[in-house]
Parts: sequence; structure tokens; C-alpha cells
Amino acid sequence: MNHGIYTGAAGAIANDKKFDIISNNLANVNTTGFKKQLISFADMLPLPDKTNPAVTDERLPENFRKGVFNTSPFVDKVKTDFTQGYLKQTGNQFDLAISGEGFFMVKDAKGNVKYTRDGSFTMNNNGFLVNKNGEQVLDNKYNPIQLPTSDVKFLNMDEQGNIYINDAYVAKVAVMAPDKEMLNRIGENEYMLKNKNAKPRESENYSVEQGYLEGSNVNIVKEMTSMIEIMRLFQANQKVITTIDSQLNQKAVNDVGRVI
Repeated sequence: MNHGIYTGAAGAIANDKKFDIISNNLANVNTTGFKKQLISFADMLPLPDKTNPAVTDERLPENFRKGVFNTSPFVDKVKTDFTQGYLKQTGNQFDLAISGEGFFMVKDAKGNVKYTRDGSFTMNNNGFLVNKNGEQVLDNKYNPIQLPTSDVKFLNMDEQGNIYINDAYVAKVAVMAPDKEMLNRIGENEYMLKNKNAKPRESENYSVEQGYLEGSNVNIVKEMTSMIEIMRLFQANQKVITTIDSQLNQKAVNDVGRVI
């Protein structure tokens, strides 16, 4: 098959993947603590030396790894943009937002420790501070935070995450600073460390804002502009494929059966 069709198809597939990423970003423009995703592409250039490790890269189609190379783009990385989202005031005493570096820690029923920027917390019937999934919020010693359920006149929190009830210290909400390159995105605005036994350091450059939530860091105007550009590129790739296919069909009609 003509290599131009392969190139056009590869470009269309790459743009389709980017379209999916942008669509997901736009779908979460109002999701608390959501961090948008970015996608990058790479080109595979001709490599005459088949001992080069890139030749065996399993991200490439099989025929490329066997020695047929091209300059078509393929998805290199999908990464998370951890830039700060805007803070919105809610007035709810259990809503928390991090301004600066760090993540809240929560623990699920299986004991898995997760990291999140979504601080929409509540207190359950047993006094535990939990997120919307019922996962317990942890303090800086990896213990679940449990608050008294009676005789509470007022609850406040300072910028370091220290919780005070009736002016008495109760616990400190953990704000941890794991290596972002070591985080796996697992959905529900949560992340887990690739090495589950790792203990990240506590964040130093942050403040906890009580009665606020962090909004998504998705810029809807930029994402819509990118989506329009991707749609145009996808259409251009389709045009390349149909044009080459038409030329091949015409050539077949004219040449097949010709006496030489």
C-alpha cells in the first residue's frame, strides 16, 4: 500500500487521541480539583541501524519494527498538568483547598493511600473526616482524622491544616508533596504512587484555605480552540487518504490490462 496512506492514517489516529484528551478536559471543566491532561507526539525517523533499541519499541506498528520506518507521528506521552486551579468560596467548614504545592491524603476501605486536590470533605456518623467516596482523610502521621461528634461549638483550621475544635487542637490534615512523576492517575480525581511503599515528604510551600474548593485548571477557551484545530487536522488527514486512494484506483483502471 502507498506509504502516504499510512502517514495520513497515522496522523488521523494521533489527532483522534488528542481529541479524546481535550474532550475529557472539557467534560471536567467544573470538576473540583481536576487537573487537565496534555498529550505529546514523537516522529519515528528512518533508522538504518537495526541494533538501535528504538527499532524494538512496541509502541510502533509491527511492520515498522521489522525495518519499514516512516515519519508518521505517534503518541509519546500523556501527562497531567498540575498547575493551580482557581479557588472558589463555599462557606462549608469541611471544604478545604490547597493554595500551592501538595495533595491531601485519603485511605480507602482496602487500605490504599491515595492523593487528591479535591478537598470537598464531610464528617460521617462516626466523626471521621471523609471525601465523597467515603474514604478517610489522613493526618500527617497517616492516621484517619476523627472529630468529636458532640459539644462542638465551632471548628476552625489554620493555614497549615491544623484543626481546632472549641479552640483545642485535634489533628493536622496532611498536605504531602510526592514526586509528580511517580504518580499514577487512577480516576475520581485521585492518584496513587507507583511505589506503594514510598513515603513522600510533607509539603512546605502551601496554605490550606477552609471554606474554599479548588476549581479545575482547564481553560475552556484554549481547549475549544485546540479542539477546532484538531478537527481541521483530522479532516486534512482524511483528505490525504481519500486523495491518494482515488489516485491509486484511477491508476489501476488505466494500467490494469495494458499491453506492454
